[in-house]
Amino acid sequence: RRAIMMIGAAAPVALLIGVMVPSWWFVAPVWIAAVLAAVMFDALLTPNPARSTFALDLPASVGVGSNFIATLRLSDGQGGVRREPAGAVSLDRRLTDSGRADARLRPDGNAAVAQFELSALRRGPAWLGTAWVRWAGRLGLATRHARHVFVQAITVAPSIRAVEEDAA
Repeated sequence: RRAIMMIGAAAPVALLIGVMVPSWWFVAPVWIAAVLAAVMFDALLTPNPARSTFALDLPASVGVGSNFIATLRLSDGQGGVRREPAGAVSLDRRLTDSGRADARLRPDGNAAVAQFELSALRRGPAWLGTAWVRWAGRLGLATRHARHVFVQAITVAPSIRAVEEDAA
């Protein structure tokens, strides 16, 4: 988006230069080439998603109405995550009404970590589906994406918290 805005912002300037000094017509194509070169350079600096490894930590079971934390851990395979990628996880409707959770992954040693606060809404097996991660380049002109499919489930069981509270 940023590259398109940079090229689009140059259009009125190129038109003005073309009207005022026609012999400088080459400035606009040079600007476009410079922006495209910057996009390519930015893409080369962005971590390679093919080397990424994903891990999802979550409890084996929770009670209906319980809040819990799911942790997405990402290693980029290049000695640590230096940038803060954006992450999203698709979830079963038993865990969230929207069917997805978003978070920014924070660097933690040789990995990046995001914690999603979830709530068990209905009982039954709740599946966690796919995780998506997006890295922006250092210049913010290019992005790379990684996707990982998880085959993990949480058992959402009836909550006995009210019975325990009455017994106490």
